[in-house]
Amino acid sequence: MDNVTHKEKIEKEIIRLCDKNFKALGEIAAALDMNKNTVRSVYLYPMTKAGTLKRSTQFPFKSGTKYTSA
Repeated sequence: MDNVTHKEKIEKEIIRLCDKNFKALGEIAAALDMNKNTVRSVYLYPMTKAGTLKRSTQFPFKSGTKYTSA
């Protein structure tokens, strides 16, 4: 039986997408076929705060910020 939640599956996919290179929010959202605001608020911000992802800039609200796996 698979105990992995939907959120955990999405987080793993984001880590895979961002492995070894920086990806913009739009690229991540498009690859996941999800709304950019949802991806940003539900996944990217919490994952960055937890240290799972790194930002290309220290300013989280700066247009053009990209993310990579930590």
